[in-house]
Amino acid sequence: MSDKRTLGVITIFIAFVVVGNAQTPSDVIAATLILEAGGEYSVGSMQAVHEVIINRSAKRSLSAAQVCLQPHQFSCWNSGSLARKLAMAQRHPRWAEACMIVASKPTNLTNGADHYHADYCDPYWNKSMTVTVVIGRHIFCKPFDITRPSLLCQNITPVLLLPSLASQRDTKGDGPSAAERLKMKAKTAGIFCVIAKHGREKGSQR
Repeated sequence: MSDKRTLGVITIFIAFVVVGNAQTPSDVIAATLILEAGGEYSVGSMQAVHEVIINRSAKRSLSAAQVCLQPHQFSCWNSGSLARKLAMAQRHPRWAEACMIVASKPTNLTNGADHYHADYCDPYWNKSMTVTVVIGRHIFCKPFDITRPSLLCQNITPVLLLPSLASQRDTKGDGPSAAERLKMKAKTAGIFCVIAKHGREKGSQR
């Protein structure tokens, strides 16, 4: 086992020892939803993060809670006390909603996404990803589908925006909408996008 993987396993083990019997794996997952997307009020914001956790869990053969606590995977756990972060999440007004999401059957708003990032950053790993959906300030994506060579040969990148994004402005009210921000980001990457009137956006790389 590599040193990096060993460190990850030890970190997860220690985390659950620190939490102790007072918390459950479901609490860790719900806390991740709150800390990552509790401030996002677009429809499906926390459900989408939950989907990413579930999809990673299936791909990595780890429990959903273990996925949440893997080192450097979800920024909310990168620093600070685990117990303190859990307590803070449990005081959030949307805690009950997060718990309900965890207890319910996973949705499929992200079309299988296993990664996401905020629309104001451009992580190195997104160069090999296909954007599947944008919800609020989060851009969801997944690795290019190598089982669809025609898609790769044509360099098609599908993008779907939820209807509420078409007119959503920045916090100051005078900046570009989320759809417009994505269009600018896509243009930089050589992707042509068209914003539809009903909030649905499609893109193809040229």
